Amino acid sequence: MKRPFIIAILVALAFSAAAASYPNIGSIDYVEGGVSIGRSGKLISAPNIGDPILSGDLIKTQGDGLMIIAMGKNTGMGGKVTVKARSALYISVDTVKGEPRTQIQMLTGAIGSKVSKLAGSPTMTVTTSSAVMAVRGTEYEVALSVNASDAEGSSQQAMLVT
Repeated sequence: MKRPFIIAILVALAFSAAAASYPNIGSIDYVEGGVSIGRSGKLISAPNIGDPILSGDLIKTQGDGLMIIAMGKNTGMGGKVTVKARSALYISVDTVKGEPRTQIQMLTGAIGSKVSKLAGSPTMTVTTSSAVMAVRGTEYEVALSVNASDAEGSSQQAMLVT
């Protein structure tokens, strides 16, 4: 009789440990078109409004795709991040010196956001192959594109920040 109870407790602890290792960044506020989320080696090909966005997620949008993420309170930021068409990015949140640090690593495409700082000194960092920007509560947009190869045959990434 005690054995199923102990197994149930161990399973609950395993799930809570897994949840702790992938903190919730927020939830999907709006989604349309071709959008997918890569999470822990699995693909979520048709995410829905209200689904969570977890730290470490790879978010991809196709040519007709758009996703708006409502930031969770544990990020220290209020507001929304818009992932525009033809974009790919990783999103994560860590704690540094007791303050949340949200990180967006853009691979390609464009994002926009209007965020406000809730408390303390949280930041949101947007990283591309050529720049790192720290956001502490403002409205911004970042767009990346790959230019044609240069004379040496290497491609360069162009970035526009507004």
